[in-house]
Amino acid sequence: MFFAKPSKDFSRFYWGNGWAILRNVIASSVIDDFTSIYQNLLSNTDLQYKAMTTQCMQPLEINSYGYIVHPIADVAISDFINPHLRVFAEKARCILSAEALVAGLRQLHRQEEFYHAVMSMFFDANAGTPAHRDDYYLDSLPSGNLTACWVALEDINEEAGRFYVVSKSNLDNISLTDEQIRNADLYEQAVASYVSFNKARVSAPALLKGDVLYWNSKTVHGSLKTINPSLSRKSFTCHYIPRSCKYVRNVYQPIVRPCNGLEVGNVNFRFTSNVKSEDSSLNFSQLGRSLSAFENFT
Repeated sequence: MFFAKPSKDFSRFYWGNGWAILRNVIASSVIDDFTSIYQNLLSNTDLQYKAMTTQCMQPLEINSYGYIVHPIADVAISDFINPHLRVFAEKARCILSAEALVAGLRQLHRQEEFYHAVMSMFFDANAGTPAHRDDYYLDSLPSGNLTACWVALEDINEEAGRFYVVSKSNLDNISLTDEQIRNADLYEQAVASYVSFNKARVSAPALLKGDVLYWNSKTVHGSLKTINPSLSRKSFTCHYIPRSCKYVRNVYQPIVRPCNGLEVGNVNFRFTSNVKSEDSSLNFSQLGRSLSAFENFT
């Protein structure tokens, strides 16, 4: 079920199924501005950025099809990690704070005006995302008020490895052992078994340029395998928490994280502990990380 604009039906479908789509949220011209800047960056293979898959600063690695191998982590604040990415990050923030995107969040969260944005990423091609719930890695307090967005920056071909969700998984209780809670590999195995048992509820909708899929922190999701690696899958993901809620490490160890950041419109893009900047007025000490693998409890 898809929607053209925020409505009560959009909200009702989201809370009942764990996800919903708004069409034509981001203007094509705005996306083209971002894509143009990104294409210019690809010629600079020495450019350092924070990679999602390695969690390290590294130069761009381009595959044989011309796509970056490692998705860009913390894309919305990438200029505070590397000042050479200033225009690139500004264009990303423009999309991820777009009024139409935030209007969808407002419809889902009692018309709340302001949101913290955490864990933003840019994908050039499908990196392969195992099935999981976001609340295993990060969530809101009260739990379940984090809403993530998957923004299509082009028409997504079904052979490129589409994003998928498991409908109504936000309403299910997936019981985990202490060992599965502590060990991310065992956790992913448990969720993979859940997906296999609930294949009939898996949806991998066709998303077109400018469409946004909203999903809940308790919704199981991932990406399908890439059938044709020559196809790109340019997209953003970002996670939003109403300002009235707290940002916590995860539902199993709900340690509250601070949300110091950069405000654009009604969105506060959260900084991370390893962010550096020449602007001495910005205090980055003890801010915590916005993107991390689930760590064992100590």
